[in-house]
Amino acid sequence: MKRAAEALARLPLLHTQDLMDILGVHERTIYRWRQEGVLPPPVYVGSTPYWRPEEFLRWLWGGGADRRRKG
Repeated sequence: MKRAAEALARLPLLHTQDLMDILGVHERTIYRWRQEGVLPPPVYVGSTPYWRPEEFLRWLWGGGADRRRKG
C-alpha cells in the first residue's frame, strides 16, 4: 500500500478540466461543488485550484460524485 501512495504522490495535480473530464460535468458544476464543499478542498497555485490525485480518487472511490448526484 505504501508503494501505491508513493506512486500517487508523484502524479501531477489535477486541474478543473481534469475533474470535468473524469466526472462528465460542466465547469459550473465543479465550481458549485467547490463552493458547497462537495469536492475535496483544492490546493492553489496562484489563484488556480488544483486537486491532489490521491485525495480526489479517495473521494471518487468513496462514492462522492454518486452521493452528490442522488442528493
